[in-house]
Amino acid sequence: DVGEEPNEINLPSWKSPALRNSRPLHYRPDYFNYSLPNQAALEIKVTKIGCNTTQTAKVEAYFSSAPEGLTWPDNWHEFYVDIGGNQIKAGGKFGEINIPILYYRDVWEGTIKFDPTFDPAIYSSGPVNLGILARIVSPDDPDFNTNPTNLLELATHNNNIAWRLFELQH
Repeated sequence: DVGEEPNEINLPSWKSPALRNSRPLHYRPDYFNYSLPNQAALEIKVTKIGCNTTQTAKVEAYFSSAPEGLTWPDNWHEFYVDIGGNQIKAGGKFGEINIPILYYRDVWEGTIKFDPTFDPAIYSSGPVNLGILARIVSPDDPDFNTNPTNLLELATHNNNIAWRLFELQH
């Protein structure tokens, strides 16, 4: 996310270059493999574009299965779906990391471990689209527009939010 509000440069919003799998399989940074536990981590890149120094901030990371994950915040906070009579967690927060003090044009990268919590085979025989959302939370730099429930609108109008669709294989 380049920090523009609205973010018309980084379209489509679901392909943020600020998020990628740190251990990509077949050199695909948008791919996670469920059958390889403890092998995945989300790399997050933060670029400070404002002139004010950010003193206290953290990145919160969430996942949600698609297409359910298009509604914010309901389908990203402890979200479950019923599949064959079983309640399967299909969305939730999976980590957070503190961001050091950043000055104008500073770039910081961090990593959050991510192990998908559900087997994509319960959805289908093929891969499953998995949305990952990283949100910068800081009292120094609040979200610009927190009202939208539509994730596309939320990601487009907030420079504190990065969103990327990943492919989850089994």
